[in-house]
Amino acid sequence: MKLVPSLTRKIATMIPRLASDYEGEIVATARAIGRVLNGANADWHDVVVAFERGAVAPENVRKKSRAVANIPTAKASVAGGNSMMTNA
Repeated sequence: MKLVPSLTRKIATMIPRLASDYEGEIVATARAIGRVLNGANADWHDVVVAFERGAVAPENVRKKSRAVANIPTAKASVAGGNSMMTNA
C-alpha cells in the first residue's frame, strides 16, 4: 500500500521520539506508529518504501517534529568529535 502524504507526515513527526534515552518511550512510540499504520491498512514495510521514494521531505519534517516533540539536536563538535546537545 502506498502511504498518503498526511500519513507520512504524521509518522514522520513521531519517528524522532525513537531516539529517546528512555526505553519505554521508544517502545511506546514504535507501538503508536504501528497502530497508526495498522489503522491505515499499512505496515513498516510501507514506511521504508515511502522513504526510499522520497515521500518525506527531511527538512520540513525535522522542523515540525522537533517543535512537536521538543527534541534537542545533536551536533558534533569540531574538536574531538564529541556530540553536544542543543535546542535548534
